[in-house]
Amino acid sequence: MMSIQAQWNLDSTSDSAISIARGILRAATSDNVQPLAILACERFGCTIAMSQETCRKIQTSVTPTPEPGVIHFLRGTVGFSANDCATQLSRSLAGVQFLGLAAALVTTLGPFEGGNTLEVLLKSSAADTTLLPTARQLKDLLASLEARCQLCGFADTVVGWYIMLRQLPRLEDEQRWRLKISESVPSPEGLEKLVEAFRQLNRLGQSTITRATIKTGACAPWVAAFTKWCLGTPPSIYLDDGTPVLEQLDPKVIVIAPTSGDNMSNFEITIHHSVGAPAELVAPGDDGRAWIGMVSIECYGRWLLKGFDLDTGDASRALVQAVPHAVQQVIASLKFSKYRVFDQSAPIRDWGKKSGPGGPQIDSSLLELALIPFRGIRAISEMLSRILNIKVSEELPALEDGMLIADLPVVKMYLQFLEKHCICSKCSLLNGYTAKKNHLAYNPCDKDVFFERTAFIVADILALSLFQYSEPLLVQLRRRRSISDEFNQAVSSILSTGSPMDCSISSLLHWALDIVGHPLPNNINRLDWVMSSVGGQVVYPTIFDTCCVEKYGYLALSWMRGLLKYGGETYPRVTSSMKTIFGTDPITGFYTGNVSQPCNLVPALKLDWKISVRDNVLNASLGLENSSFSHITHDPTIVLLNLADALLLEACPHDRDLKLETVDQFSAYTGPILPLNTTRNRETGTVDVVAVDGADDLRLFSLCFSTCSIVVRKNACLSCCLEVCRRTNFPVLIL
Repeated sequence: MMSIQAQWNLDSTSDSAISIARGILRAATSDNVQPLAILACERFGCTIAMSQETCRKIQTSVTPTPEPGVIHFLRGTVGFSANDCATQLSRSLAGVQFLGLAAALVTTLGPFEGGNTLEVLLKSSAADTTLLPTARQLKDLLASLEARCQLCGFADTVVGWYIMLRQLPRLEDEQRWRLKISESVPSPEGLEKLVEAFRQLNRLGQSTITRATIKTGACAPWVAAFTKWCLGTPPSIYLDDGTPVLEQLDPKVIVIAPTSGDNMSNFEITIHHSVGAPAELVAPGDDGRAWIGMVSIECYGRWLLKGFDLDTGDASRALVQAVPHAVQQVIASLKFSKYRVFDQSAPIRDWGKKSGPGGPQIDSSLLELALIPFRGIRAISEMLSRILNIKVSEELPALEDGMLIADLPVVKMYLQFLEKHCICSKCSLLNGYTAKKNHLAYNPCDKDVFFERTAFIVADILALSLFQYSEPLLVQLRRRRSISDEFNQAVSSILSTGSPMDCSISSLLHWALDIVGHPLPNNINRLDWVMSSVGGQVVYPTIFDTCCVEKYGYLALSWMRGLLKYGGETYPRVTSSMKTIFGTDPITGFYTGNVSQPCNLVPALKLDWKISVRDNVLNASLGLENSSFSHITHDPTIVLLNLADALLLEACPHDRDLKLETVDQFSAYTGPILPLNTTRNRETGTVDVVAVDGADDLRLFSLCFSTCSIVVRKNACLSCCLEVCRRTNFPVLIL
């Protein structure tokens, strides 16, 4: 371990300055940060107490640069630069120690709050304060390190301490509630005192310092995790009434966790010496800053259940019985389209839109042909097991007709218990109390809260199951996503009433991206999202890469670790053009032959993604390689909207290549550019057949046509597909 200095400075010889200049400038250029910030933070690393265990973790999980992954359709890569700031800092022990501190700050406070805190730390220890990076420059440095630092696992350890403190069996309800809200971080001044205390405790050579006692206020879990992170050994922890929580032999640090409201804002550090009186370092408390973080799915599940008070006792047993049935019920009852019969009599200008909300729905027997956005029961069961930390079979149990999860025996018993002890206005009257008299008229019903939290967990399980290869996926610590979200509301309604519900596919995508820290704009009725890169994870719809339309998982999400790079630059997001440019179709209006067999009349056409650079974002649209049609572009996000309304014929009893017995006089071939021929007389129920058989990429391009009712053929014969089009009045069939 290197000796820890009390102060740092930027003084150096000319030779050493020349030797480091090239690396720092290269790193600063790679991440677009100020060289002064890199140099100052590396020097500051000499003053930080950081355990060997943490330094090894930084060197093995944060600084290595794996080979980048390739996103073929975008012609971009995902990964980290071998010459970025993290790599440069890792070349010295002082830099590694700073990375340890940076990882703790940026993964639980974020770049902005972390930069403000780092500014206070640098000012307090700088020998010369005339040349210091600004808080904004430090924020930019932390932002450049954030993606790599998410791999260090510090946020997981904070959650672990939070859960451990709350699950003590000896705690009373009031004490447990106080610890429940202990999700704060010390103020910048408090962190400065904490780093100073650890610096003194870890000083080499003779020292009179024996230990430090920290009264933590509402940030006990974070302080306990930071103590282990910096010193290598966990603290001894006691409640403020003297109750031991975790006792260590000869501890360096003793943490006093509060369990009364009067002590929640305290933050005091006392340094004990073997001789003389103890020294007190008093600082403001947590300053109202809650810790955030990206953690593993398993850690998120434990944190979520603990925060919802559904992790132990009858509440846990009720939840474990309810969720598998609830997930199966939602899958069976949740639709992402109203599946209206397409209105052929609508004006031409409205043909590209969905039929009016008052129109008739298609025959219920045809709903089996609807596509399912989720990847399948196996993926959902696996995610359920990971969130609830239980083993479940791949075949989820189904409720009997007319049953609700409230009718399950363990759930029913728990709801009766909640009703008996609930103090809301309704339950109070049932129990013989007057809510108004006791000021309880607006208290939420405990039973409603249980259903809301169960719906929240079910929504999370379904959304997370969309992610491919989710084992190392990190999710964001948030229990306050919008409860009024359309997807969550639909799930909640199904669990409460058992009635089928529908919601937009956009709301499901919004919920899934929000979990991994990639929130969409507030207006989600119209998608413009193609890909995003946040927190070291790049996420995009799998179908954009594969072009394959499948029965299950059309909303499957692929993800890769790293930053999104295109043309040597890093981008946080790829958006659609939000503008579709049409042109002359090579088939529509030109091919006069009637439909008689599956075929591909445009074998020379190939899909081509058009990428352009905008201000800090990439813009993507779908086009064609053929020079005659290179000006034509489609909005790729319409694919997801159309698949939500589409029907898919996977197979039929006949040979998929079977010709029609006679040519179909009321259907005509069209092309991928204009799948719906708006000049055709629709009174006879004519079907436009997009002749792109066997070309998955052109199928995807055809699905970019303005939202329209479409039948997609996979391995069914042409005759059966046309029959479905006539029964539903859907005007377009994609071969």
